[in-house]
Amino acid sequence: MSDRNLCLWCEEPVTPSGVQQSPIPSQGADGSWELRLQHRECAARAILGGLNHLQGRCSCCGGTEPPDPPALSRRQAALAAFAWIQEHTVPPIPLCDPRRVRNLTNNFR
Repeated sequence: MSDRNLCLWCEEPVTPSGVQQSPIPSQGADGSWELRLQHRECAARAILGGLNHLQGRCSCCGGTEPPDPPALSRRQAALAAFAWIQEHTVPPIPLCDPRRVRNLTNNFR
């Protein structure tokens, strides 16, 4: 069993302000299941890929770089990828924000 308060991705401590909205089921080496937390940046990195991948420089995109810059820790790499995502996309508005719900509703009238 691992420490439930360590991020599933980077294995650094998770604080309440940096946690993803819901715990993620994770199977340990002994086959047991537990709920684990993730930083929101680490969750995004795990799904969307590392900075080099996002920039098209990794081997799966025809480049030669690993998905994450090698000099960065897993947490630092997740923060860098998350920052790049925020810089290159429309500013995120939480789905529960009434402005977002109102805008989505207006599109279907």
